[in-house]
Amino acid sequence: MNKFYLRLLGASLIFLLITFLNTIYNFLNSYTIILFLLLFFLVIHHFIGYDKCNYRYQKDILIKVLIYSLVFYIITYIMGLYVGFNSTGYSLKFMAIIKNILPVLLIIPLEELIRYILVTKGSTYKRFIFLTVINFILLDITLLVNSYSYSFLQFILAILIPSIAKNILLTYIAYKVGYKPTITYRILFEIPVFILPIFPAFGLYLNSLVQFLFPIFLTYLIYQDFKKNKAEKKVAKPKSKIIPNIITVFLSIILFIIVGLTTRYFKYFTVTIGSNSMTPYINKGDVLIVKKLNNQELQDLKVKDVLVFNHDSIIIVHRIVKILEVNGERYFYTKGDNNNSEDGYPIKESDVIGETALKIPYAGNLTIQLNELINKK
Repeated sequence: MNKFYLRLLGASLIFLLITFLNTIYNFLNSYTIILFLLLFFLVIHHFIGYDKCNYRYQKDILIKVLIYSLVFYIITYIMGLYVGFNSTGYSLKFMAIIKNILPVLLIIPLEELIRYILVTKGSTYKRFIFLTVINFILLDITLLVNSYSYSFLQFILAILIPSIAKNILLTYIAYKVGYKPTITYRILFEIPVFILPIFPAFGLYLNSLVQFLFPIFLTYLIYQDFKKNKAEKKVAKPKSKIIPNIITVFLSIILFIIVGLTTRYFKYFTVTIGSNSMTPYINKGDVLIVKKLNNQELQDLKVKDVLVFNHDSIIIVHRIVKILEVNGERYFYTKGDNNNSEDGYPIKESDVIGETALKIPYAGNLTIQLNELINKK
């Protein structure tokens, strides 16, 4: 048993021991764990060494990670139009966002550099690749379990199952091509939770399934690519990057539009109608493109305009039937076209969200049906 093997084994076991103990005693927080990862990286870099990445395939894998991640977001946010959305639990104030993402942006590259060294240097001994996967699953557990309270079922579905799939993918990519695609993948999937205001409301079971299947699917695709390249046994001509780049840009634009329409960050966003109170002008299941109003546009509102407003945390779309001004503040009185009487409350300007800009008939029918089915249970 040579010294290099003993060094590699010792480093892996130390990493395993510290992460395991931290899941029990919680002696590392999000900042001290950065210090631990930095020290561990410096030690293994000095005593174990560092190999250059496989640049031949790294860019191809990086492009695949980008494209399939964008496709994932597009599909899940489209599904969100049918299953609904949940609000983020994080503050979206600028300083809060910086405070939340800074530790993550430091942890991700340190973790992936450590993963890369362990799997490449341990590639001669295949057991080290398996041990690396275990180590990083434990690290996920120690970072998440000590931050939130989970039941056993929630721990299995929300942490363990997604972590197994994610770390199989990341370890395989690191082993094959390097750390840049793994860092990119993690930034794409771990930073948006601190930035985006809403996420598809899949629920615990469906979300666990999605978070497990996507990394496994991507691992399979990358595996098939390497299998195909190995079977060809020849150096192919350099592939054109124009089409993949066009696809990436196109998918990014589509994703930007979808996220923009399902959040309230931008001037326009979508609302799915859940009742027949505005029939026949607007029917249950229609999707409205809503235009947010500035102060000047609020002053231009008039009777018969269709108003989108917030009442008791519920978004309502009704027509203005009367406007009154009291002590310099305007109040809107509304009524659904299909209702027999006016709404029993005035709407302040501060409650107004916007007005309807476009109607997409029946586009939200599946959303309504799924929500009604869930509420019946």
